[in-house]
Amino acid sequence: RVEERDYPLSPGVVATSLAGTSDRFRFIACAAEMAELLRGSYWARNGSYERVRSALESLRPEYGARPEWQELADLAARAQEIAIRNLVSH
Repeated sequence: RVEERDYPLSPGVVATSLAGTSDRFRFIACAAEMAELLRGSYWARNGSYERVRSALESLRPEYGARPEWQELADLAARAQEIAIRNLVSH
């Protein structure tokens, strides 16, 4: 069951920069951007696999030791390699 809630956010609750967010938030944002990139989404038009990889590498080392981090980093690297290969062959 899905339930939507709507309420105002007070100033200061929302981060004004990516640096002001948690490692968890940035990891989830990387996963979301990867999904959009892989499906060729309009919303990822300014994104890149390299940006995803850079954002992942900016997370604290203890976060980077998690298996889900490694899986996403590997996926981003493979997708970037495929994209480059496709550019070169066309």
